[in-house]
Amino acid sequence: MEKIQNILNENIVSRINAYIYLKELKDKKNFLELKDINYLDFEKEGYKFFKDNNLTPTVFNRGKFFDYVKSISLEENKVLVIDNLEIIQNILFAKEEFQEFFKEMELQKFKNKVIFIFSNIRIMKLKKELKSYYPEKNIIIGDQNED
Repeated sequence: MEKIQNILNENIVSRINAYIYLKELKDKKNFLELKDINYLDFEKEGYKFFKDNNLTPTVFNRGKFFDYVKSISLEENKVLVIDNLEIIQNILFAKEEFQEFFKEMELQKFKNKVIFIFSNIRIMKLKKELKSYYPEKNIIIGDQNED
């Protein structure tokens, strides 16, 4: 949580304002406890996103997803934390599009910082992809032993 707090306190400076948090499945962190964030539980909001954009897990558009995130980040002047992205993660794995997703994420201009929270499903591959294609200071690896 220390690195997330550093992001919130603007102690980590990066030209990219999108961060990726890889959480362990047993990670019990409650991101709602963080102050001054805009929290989005994608597990609850995902259906609306897919329905509003006429998308399905087999017909997915990364551009529409990033536009959706941008529109939410405009709503409040706070760091946006998007949790429970397993459906997006599974789609990207199935289509082998994580590399492209990271490259596009790096180019996005979000109004505020955005923290994307992915779970450790197939984490070894995801860690490798991240380290190869995304700036290290924008990656947070969760640890179930953290406080």
